[in-house]
Amino acid sequence: MYQIFGLDDDAEALYRLLLREGPLRADSFALNPAEGAIIERLRDDGLIYGEDVLTAARPGLALKGRLLERQRAINAAEALMTEYEALYQSNSRHYGDGVPVEVLTDPAHIRRTFSHIEGSARSELLSFVTAPFQVVTGDRRVLDPSDHPRCRILVEEEAFTDEAAVAAAQHSADSGCEVRVIDRLPFKLIIGDRRQALVPQAPGETMPVLLIHAGTVLDALVATFDVFWERALPRRTAWRNNGTDDTRPTQQEITILRHLARGATEQQIATTLTISKRTVIRRIQQLMDRAGVDTRFQLALHATRAGWLSKVVDA
Repeated sequence: MYQIFGLDDDAEALYRLLLREGPLRADSFALNPAEGAIIERLRDDGLIYGEDVLTAARPGLALKGRLLERQRAINAAEALMTEYEALYQSNSRHYGDGVPVEVLTDPAHIRRTFSHIEGSARSELLSFVTAPFQVVTGDRRVLDPSDHPRCRILVEEEAFTDEAAVAAAQHSADSGCEVRVIDRLPFKLIIGDRRQALVPQAPGETMPVLLIHAGTVLDALVATFDVFWERALPRRTAWRNNGTDDTRPTQQEITILRHLARGATEQQIATTLTISKRTVIRRIQQLMDRAGVDTRFQLALHATRAGWLSKVVDA
């Protein structure tokens, strides 16, 4: 981030040292030519001053001007982009304003558009990842959880047969994204800020790709994402296990799960098993904790996929 002020790693480290520990005598540094050049550059930039004793200039004064210059440059760039957009829309041979769908056929253009949607999202990023797993761009930023958009990634089970998909899911989770897994997804998808989306023109195909702009079609894609998201399981769930590990349920817990899956209430389950309602609630919560899920619907999915409901386990 400090590069925006024109600092490299060495200059930033020295400036930070003087901010934290300074002023410091110049002869306390082993002034080889490289270090001397760093000091001179910081002095020329007004970030430090002094000859025998080096002192850091106050950041609010020394850096404010540089920040304003960057902001003016960004504002000028945004104005230029607006001008370019107006030229684009004025040309009838391009897609005009209000066209909800564009067909993209050039692979390089698709990669750039994908990177734009992924990198420019400010409030929300949604994604379907299907098999075969495909790396669209190598520009995978490590996001700062304090300022990145809400990121939800849904991965179909078959994609995890590819080690690259496993690594990408882990990277996304480490970057602050919420990752869930589902048995199958209808198509690949990425949606940024509910303003733009990319989706293949035909399921199972990678080309051509449709660029969807804000409107009814995009709203339908967001609704589709939400439906599949609610059906999915958290990535942390080891839901491929076969029920033979330490998380397997007892016979009584399997009975509770079966009644729960049929829509029985906690009181009905308690009456059937001649146990207290509090015990039923506690057992259900324990099952949810062991499965690593947050809702009873997800618990039912986990139980089905893990084979719990088809196994007879001794109490």
